[in-house]
Amino acid sequence: METQVNQFIFREPKKVELKSVEFSSFSHRQLVAIIKSASYLIAADNRFTNEEKSWLWLLCSNANVSNPQQAFEESHGMDVNEMFTSIYSMSKEQKDTVLYYWILVIQSSSNNPYPQRTFNLNSFPNEKPYFIDMARRCNIDISAFINGPVQLI
Repeated sequence: METQVNQFIFREPKKVELKSVEFSSFSHRQLVAIIKSASYLIAADNRFTNEEKSWLWLLCSNANVSNPQQAFEESHGMDVNEMFTSIYSMSKEQKDTVLYYWILVIQSSSNNPYPQRTFNLNSFPNEKPYFIDMARRCNIDISAFINGPVQLI
């Protein structure tokens, strides 16, 4: 919906529902690939904040990873191409979960400990090219996020 006020056009952000599925539907290697992909996004700005670390631990907790440190080590040892192949082969519902956590990780780079209801990829210039490249290589549709703010529901 557009509203024009004194020569300015205001557009309401697109609404996108992000949700995750139960992690029981993921294999161990898929979980490691998700952790590696989140780490890949975190590395985009060459810093690792406490908020980003918290979201990685939350991801492991939500995924019921019993030994997060071991999973982190496995993810560091995983080849990037294996990460892309693993995520590429996931179901749409699993890819929605990956996208959900990618958005949370990107938002955490803003040093805000809480997820925001509006996400604008343009506000994250360091992460944007990584996000776009990863989505393309994993066959994840991010078209709603390319052209401005998106309201997350």
